[in-house]
Amino acid sequence: MSSQPRKNSRKLLLILSLVCLVGILTFLSTKDAILAKLRLVNWNGAPRAFVGTYNTSWASLDLRDCPKWYDEVKFGLFIHWGVFSVPAGGPVGAYAEWYWKRVAAGAQPKNLFYEFHTQTFGPNFSYSEFAPFFRAELFDPDQWADLFVRSGAKYIVPTSKHHEGFTLWPSNTTPNWNAVAVGPKRDLLGSIMDAVRRRRLHASLYFS
Repeated sequence: MSSQPRKNSRKLLLILSLVCLVGILTFLSTKDAILAKLRLVNWNGAPRAFVGTYNTSWASLDLRDCPKWYDEVKFGLFIHWGVFSVPAGGPVGAYAEWYWKRVAAGAQPKNLFYEFHTQTFGPNFSYSEFAPFFRAELFDPDQWADLFVRSGAKYIVPTSKHHEGFTLWPSNTTPNWNAVAVGPKRDLLGSIMDAVRRRRLHASLYFS
């Protein structure tokens, strides 16, 4: 019996093996290139930085990653709460949390914040005098967290400090201007964060 068919079968098997090997190597090289690109390109098209390599420049901060969970959950709550919640005033469409800055600007044309403040509290009433009235006596962090869950929110972002400098936690940099030193006399931010984390919600902070 001739051995030619057997030789042909071996050649065919060798060719098929080489083709498969080339295909596998091509796939792996393409896959690596794609993965490399995903690792190096951020959500905004900028090169991605590794954790711990950021500095205070915008060029550096723009390299930050968008957390995977944030891109997936879609719905969350941004919470403004602080001393500015006491006067809680402002023109329709304006940001009430900017109360301090708008009032500090003084008497200017169309400065409705200043007009409201002077007419309601008097021209000599300073913003800092609102702080003792920010008592949060009805605040229940667990009740808040349960409400967040029922709303369908997957994350919250409370304002830890707004531009007037009042912090919702006992900050060493504002020893007499925080929620533990004056007003509520408690760590509001810590209470909120603990409550939402117990319910497995994502929790971030806004700091300005």
